[in-house]
Amino acid sequence: MQKKIVRAALVLTLVTALLVGMLSVVVSYRQSEEQLKKQLWQEVSLLSSLLDEAQDQQDALFILRGLNIPNRMTWLAEDGTVLFDNQSSAATMENHADRPEIIQAREQKGTGYAKRFSNTLLNEQIYCARWLSDGGYLRLAATQRSMMGSLWHMGWVLVLGIAVVLVISAAFSGWWTRALVRPINELNLEDPLSNRVYEELSPMLRRMAEQNRHLDEQVNEIMARRSQLETIIEHMNEGLLVLDNHRHVLLMNNTARSILHTSREADGSTLISMYNRSQTLLETVETAMREGSARAEMQAAGREYQLTAGVVQKDEGLVLLIQDVTERNLSEQARKRFTANVSHELRTPLTAISGYAELLSNGMTQPEDVPAFAAKIRSESSRLLQLIEDIMHLSKLDEGFSAGRMERVDLLEAARDAADETMETARKRGVTLTVEGESVIIDADPTLLDEMLRNVIENGVKYNRPDGSVDVRVSVEDGRAVVRVKDTGIGIPEEHIDKVFERFYRVDGSRSKQTGGTGLGLSIVKHGAE
Repeated sequence: MQKKIVRAALVLTLVTALLVGMLSVVVSYRQSEEQLKKQLWQEVSLLSSLLDEAQDQQDALFILRGLNIPNRMTWLAEDGTVLFDNQSSAATMENHADRPEIIQAREQKGTGYAKRFSNTLLNEQIYCARWLSDGGYLRLAATQRSMMGSLWHMGWVLVLGIAVVLVISAAFSGWWTRALVRPINELNLEDPLSNRVYEELSPMLRRMAEQNRHLDEQVNEIMARRSQLETIIEHMNEGLLVLDNHRHVLLMNNTARSILHTSREADGSTLISMYNRSQTLLETVETAMREGSARAEMQAAGREYQLTAGVVQKDEGLVLLIQDVTERNLSEQARKRFTANVSHELRTPLTAISGYAELLSNGMTQPEDVPAFAAKIRSESSRLLQLIEDIMHLSKLDEGFSAGRMERVDLLEAARDAADETMETARKRGVTLTVEGESVIIDADPTLLDEMLRNVIENGVKYNRPDGSVDVRVSVEDGRAVVRVKDTGIGIPEEHIDKVFERFYRVDGSRSKQTGGTGLGLSIVKHGAE
């Protein structure tokens, strides 16, 4: 700032000095010109009077030759012929009738004035002419420096003067600038309003105080957001790592430390040397560094993780996200199994229906066999319809059973109603079905509860032995409603117990046609209970 002020002061001084010098030269030139013109007009007037008093041309020449005048004097005839010149031979001089000052004097029958410049000599000639009573002309001429000539002549004086002024200005402006800037340099920027310096700085100091207040608020907000962001990062379910372009770990949250089985904080150590040596992890980082982004899956401690890496900016590092996708992959595998099972379960009755219908349509059956084939088609259709209804119902349960309605239901009465619906099947299979217990009121969806109870009871009946029994008991244990279904059936091998709630899963597939089930009953029970 001080240098700028000094430079500005010097430039201002230089410009001022140049302008003053130029104006001085111009004023001096104008004054000199006016004085010279005044002198010439006085001499022309005086000499014209002398010539007018001369009796003839010889008398006039005698008078002119006797005068000692420093300026050039020329006497012209009426036609412009030079009769006399005190600095040149009149006989050798050309006719002057076309000279501007002579033309002007002739037209006005009075005086004429003209100025002619010499760029080579940097001077100018001033001509004053007067018309005489005999028709002739008298002209006086004087030489003075032109404007450029005056500047050239006085140049060294201007340069010397400007140099002196600049030296004085430089010394004074340096001292003045330091004195001017010192209070500004000593401002208390932490508390701008406490300063008492130049009044002109008050608006700026008020704005600085307001900006300081805003900055404090913004810093506090940034710190709060940073704290919030750190809290979010530390409590993320996904592992998060930030690496620089040298693979040094700059940030690692708790989930990432748990996945990589390390308790180390992010201290700038390299990923491969201090944290993890998984080839998949390292290859993902290198691919992202090279191509900008990368994705892969790795296994660690019996879990499956998806790695997503992306470069923040070129040569500035990357962000690595580690997501536990074990459940997702298991769900995807279950979905694929479910799709395959649905296809198989739907194909079986459809194949039977299509086969019987083709035989009937082609007339390849005996008339007495038509009722049996129709019964087969009806049976497989019913099985197919039941399968579709179970799948749709299970789909609703997967979506949260939004169509359900909660009511106060007596669990014992609901168990009895479900048992009544299964009683005919139990009678046909020779199975004794009983329901006992105490009345328990719960909040439930009646339709869903009935389907759950009926599926469990039906399984006890269908997979029972002849002359077997199914006992249903409703009770309250530890403040919770409990329904127990006990039967004398074929049982479930221990290795299959954890799979019986999977869709379409059967312990013995050969009994599926005998029992007529869809393999979805216990899945519906599980989802309904959840």
